[in-house]
Amino acid sequence: MNRKPFSTLVFSASFLALSAVCGAAFAADIRIDALEVDSPNGKQKVLIKNIEVINTNLTREDITALFSAKGDKKDRFALAARAKFDRMVIPEIVFNGTPGNEGQVIARNYVVVKYDQGKFQSVSLASFGGKIFQKDAGADVEIKSGSIELLDGDFSKMLAAAAKGEDDVANGRLARFAWNGFEVRFPEKLQTGVAMHLVTIGSIIAEGKYDGDMPTRGFATIKDVVFTPGAGTGAAQGLSMFGYDKAQGTFNMDGTYDSAKRSFRLTDLSLSGPASGTLALTGQFGSIGPDAFRGSTNLARIGALLAGDVDSMAIDYKDAGLFEKALVFYAKMNGKDPQAVRTEWAGMVAGVLPMLAGGDASIVKASAALAEFVRSPKNLNISLKGKNGPVKFSDLQAMRDPQAALQKIELTATANR
Repeated sequence: MNRKPFSTLVFSASFLALSAVCGAAFAADIRIDALEVDSPNGKQKVLIKNIEVINTNLTREDITALFSAKGDKKDRFALAARAKFDRMVIPEIVFNGTPGNEGQVIARNYVVVKYDQGKFQSVSLASFGGKIFQKDAGADVEIKSGSIELLDGDFSKMLAAAAKGEDDVANGRLARFAWNGFEVRFPEKLQTGVAMHLVTIGSIIAEGKYDGDMPTRGFATIKDVVFTPGAGTGAAQGLSMFGYDKAQGTFNMDGTYDSAKRSFRLTDLSLSGPASGTLALTGQFGSIGPDAFRGSTNLARIGALLAGDVDSMAIDYKDAGLFEKALVFYAKMNGKDPQAVRTEWAGMVAGVLPMLAGGDASIVKASAALAEFVRSPKNLNISLKGKNGPVKFSDLQAMRDPQAALQKIELTATANR
């Protein structure tokens, strides 16, 4: 698919993100009826209507420069890094399409509250949506979004570093991000006409808890992601072979960090679908220093992570039809009877895996559980734990031989419990 129509969306998102960390010390109220600026590529026009900035240290010229794509971007970051204001309100921002891919995306009721040199109380957008014509397919890309809200953000260090041209800086802080609904329809040109794909997202919620600058908990959920392919497309045919007319799922993540114990507990990392099942990962990790989260460079953060270790991990799968559909699909593609394939797979995991692992007793037991799951796929749990205490990440990277890995890792598996 030609991605040119999405350039407007990419610029729109970048524009709104930059203006979220813009703004203003308390001296004046500024109102600008209309401001038209160019996109970075110079092909798009953005019309910003009725800008109102309350109690700000910025001038009219500063605000114009802040929203403009012209000039050195470090100067815009520097403006955002020193800006202060009580409130910024923009009722409407119009992003126009490019030549050959005409259309508009309109963002409504953009509001920033209590902005102070990269810190803010809240940033919100009531909605955005519109259509951009895709020339190659001869149809529109249609976008519709619900409200977006960011609460209690601090990106002051990032802005200060970016103003100096430094890209490798520590992450910012955000207490909450909420995106309430999104959908996009996009075309695919077929020999017989045009098919329309649909992607919808129910909501995206992310929350962070902090002790000063140190994160103590991170939570995120992406609910009800649904991809419905257009009729007659390769995507539709591929899904239908598995017995689906659409792909859908929900993603969850939840974890806590204890800086005193230098430990991270992953309580939930899961992907689930109503007609497929749920795959979840949990784990306990240690020896992870604070630099893993607030290191001043990417190298420092990666180094702190690699110095960590794994105490235990568990993978849990609850089937809701996906395994059976995959088995039937494989049997059909290979001209075999599904029950014969089931017997073949069960025999393979029960016999071949222990052989590859050198007859390790734990693998023999785990293979029996895997075979039980293949014969009757309900749920499967696989747990890993260091035999002589936590296993360092660096040691895991060096493991190439399954038998060598089993010298340090205890593996257990249960099925249909």
